[in-house]
This record gives sequence, C-alpha cells and structure tokens, in this order.
Amino acid sequence: MELLEYLLIAIFAALLEEVFASLLAFVAVSVLVASNIVFSIGYRKYTMNDRGYADWIRLFPKTRMLVPIVCTLVNFTSVRFVFSGFFGLENCLATFHEPRTSLHKHLQTLTYVKYVFVYIPIFLADLIIFFAVGWGHQLLVLAIETFLLQLFMIFLTYKEFQDPARLYADAEGEYSQLKPRKNGQIAVMGAFEDEGMDETHLVR
Repeated sequence: MELLEYLLIAIFAALLEEVFASLLAFVAVSVLVASNIVFSIGYRKYTMNDRGYADWIRLFPKTRMLVPIVCTLVNFTSVRFVFSGFFGLENCLATFHEPRTSLHKHLQTLTYVKYVFVYIPIFLADLIIFFAVGWGHQLLVLAIETFLLQLFMIFLTYKEFQDPARLYADAEGEYSQLKPRKNGQIAVMGAFEDEGMDETHLVR
C-alpha cells in the first residue's frame, strides 16, 4: 500500500506546513502513478501476448480481470502475485514462454525507476520529518514505517533480481502435450496411468 502511505505523508506534511517534505511526497506519488500506468500498458501489450502466459491466464478469468486493475490503481509490483506460488494457489502459479521479454525486463526497469524517483524522494521526506515533527504524530509514524519498508523492499528485490530465472515457471515444463487414448480418455505424454486423475492435476 505504498501509494496510500505516500499520499498520506504528502497531505499530513502539507497540513503541518512542511512544504518541502510534502512536495517530495507528491513527486513520489506522481511517479508511482505514472509507473503503474506504464507497466499496465506493457502488461497488456507484452505479458498478455506471451504464449505460455496467455494459455495459463485464460484458465483464471477473475485473475485476468483483476491483475491489470490492481497494477494500475495500487502498485505495479502486485503483478508478482500471479507467479509467487502463494500457498500453492493455482492462480499464483503462472507460466511463461519468454518471461525475460514479456515481463521481467519491464518489471525490472520500472523497479529501478521507482528506486530513483519514488524511494529517494520519500527517504528525503522521511529524514525531514524525523527532525521536524514531534513524537506521537501520525506523520512521524508514517515516516518511520515507509523508511523501514523501503529498505526492506530494496533488500528483497535485490535478492530476487540476483537469480530472475528462478522466479518464473517455464510453460514448456509445465504443460505437456495431450494425446487421446484408444478408449477416449486422455493421457499426458504417457506419464499418468491413473484413471482417477482429477482435472486440476491434468491442467497443471
């Protein structure tokens, strides 16, 4: 919820007449909103056209509808939800044919833009607030929270980008060719002989 926190910092700082801190926070909000919009356009143009991802996302119409909305209105990094493997949920196990060009390149570029034009202004605003606002005010709480949160996010993203190949499931490895059996049932490359295999396992 970075967008909400930055907006609150901008508003509270303006109310306390901390003009420079408020201006920095508004710059961060503006850049984050612009980044969300740019990423959402790229998501529709490139990610949705990735062969592996297109095959996967059509199985989850709600996810297909919500991901671009959330990325536009909340935070473009929310796209990680679809390939996070969160609690093994099916709609968090996206597969890609060319993840580097269809998603990762755009996610990485905008993340670095975010570091420079969102995180740095907020870090500066937080430092101003640390020295200018007394203990107990909500603005100081927000400044401490965003300062620590951004450090944590930078660390996590650094670790994540060290080995981006591990982030994305390969569509070729996830989806096998289907071929019919003589009796009309379906086998998956001869690997499954269990007559009771359910539809979820068949799709995966």
